[in-house]
Amino acid sequence: LHTKAFVIDGVIGYVGSMNFDPRSASLNTEMGVVFSDEALAKELQSIFDDETLPEMSYRLALENGRPVWRDRSNRTERLLRREPDAGILRRLIAGAIRFLPLESQL
Repeated sequence: LHTKAFVIDGVIGYVGSMNFDPRSASLNTEMGVVFSDEALAKELQSIFDDETLPEMSYRLALENGRPVWRDRSNRTERLLRREPDAGILRRLIAGAIRFLPLESQL
């Protein structure tokens, strides 16, 4: 389960699993919680800031139409041409999914 979370004006926050698109609103049964609490919003913002530091995340880009990932590991920037932390089985499944007619579900 991956979380969707945000803070508005340092006071209002949301934590949940629902995507913010029409499909998720009409088909999914996922949910979230909206709150108004400055201390909790500050804590949520702090967690987000820590988790999105360059040392904790990847920067995705296209090179010649192909995705590449950049990260900072051990204070050195790396260029990765394969999805980080994705083994061969995960890459094979992702490759096979490309051929399924999923466009109408996006």
